[in-house]
Amino acid sequence: MNTVGIISTVKAPILQLHLFVNYHLNVGIDHIILFFDDPDDEGIDFFSKYTQVTAVRCSSDYWHKIIGKRPESIERRQTINVNHGAELLSLKKIDWLIHIDCDELLRTSQPIKQIIGRHKTDAIRFSLFEAVAEKETYDHIFLPSLFKKKPSKKQISMAKKLGCSNAIFEGEFLRGHMMSKSAVRISNKTKGKHGIHGPKKSHGLKLTNTDLIQLLHFDCVSIDDWKMKWDRRLDGTGLALRMRDNRKKQMQLYESAKMEGGKALSSMFNKLHNIRRRERPILYILGMLKRIYINKKMFENPTFEANQ
Repeated sequence: MNTVGIISTVKAPILQLHLFVNYHLNVGIDHIILFFDDPDDEGIDFFSKYTQVTAVRCSSDYWHKIIGKRPESIERRQTINVNHGAELLSLKKIDWLIHIDCDELLRTSQPIKQIIGRHKTDAIRFSLFEAVAEKETYDHIFLPSLFKKKPSKKQISMAKKLGCSNAIFEGEFLRGHMMSKSAVRISNKTKGKHGIHGPKKSHGLKLTNTDLIQLLHFDCVSIDDWKMKWDRRLDGTGLALRMRDNRKKQMQLYESAKMEGGKALSSMFNKLHNIRRRERPILYILGMLKRIYINKKMFENPTFEANQ
């Protein structure tokens, strides 16, 4: 049976990380490596207790050892971490790695290792869904049940013609990343080629797609998460240098709304991350919206041994 590990560079509340880790261990992931972008994060000591989790403190000493100094952009830090993480997973005899963020969950209707084990390729791309914020606050980010499915250009065109003007922003339906994530076989062929969404260089690698594994992206599902994301982008603590034009526009709108105050922020958040009820039936018919309910038991503490 193939073994599978997750790698994630994280900076999030410990409750969110706890749910993220529990869920994926319950899904059947063999090992999780968390690279803590904040070297003083309280989660480091907490997750160091468990044999199925490796907590890496991204301190100045860590960066000096790996590359010399801490990279300025979050994308560069993620790329370095996933390639270092691949080496750590290889030492643990893990066969496949999946690089995702801690606001993402992997959903399958069959055991994930069973699905991955059927593939002889070097990488497997998942189908992509993005959570819709139906209200401004949730007890935690993994509670929304309404999701956008990554659409085709034809679906976007039809949605526009049928009056779904609010759902489409600057020609796009999704607000977060447009490319899904992948499971990548750990081998000499992929060594040093791991990127944020999959292999950085596909030359000579065999890639395939699957709908049997869904990536659920909970991007900005509460107004507080939305504010935190863009504040980090603006103040440099979460600097992103490779944002597409649509994301740059979202950041500009956030910055303008922030200057105007609470009502403007609320209005802009709902415009970008909620969907008008009159538009939803059309988007359902077009196959662009779907209800997905996650079993709450998947977030409970799994049975695993703590480090002694």
